[in-house]
Amino acid sequence: MFEPLISSRIRRTVLEYILSHSQERFYLRGLARQLNLTISPLRRELKRLEQLGVLTATEEANVRMYVVNCASPYFVQLQSAAAQPTIIGKAMERALPLS
Repeated sequence: MFEPLISSRIRRTVLEYILSHSQERFYLRGLARQLNLTISPLRRELKRLEQLGVLTATEEANVRMYVVNCASPYFVQLQSAAAQPTIIGKAMERALPLS
């Protein structure tokens, strides 16, 4: 869905995942396995999304669990962009700083 807009395959995969699984909790290794991604770059993307407020993390028994912050302005913009594919490019540029 975001392929033409986002050059990073990992970032694109993570964004598509959180849009379609916004009510689920997940952890790094489980997500890496599920999405067939390597851990280090995935960890960087999760950390970026956490810093932006898109994800919230908690520690549970030495495992960092993530949940999507559906109230985050960035997430709301992502959802809106995904719902309107004709304007998705402009909305994505405003939604997330990709650097």
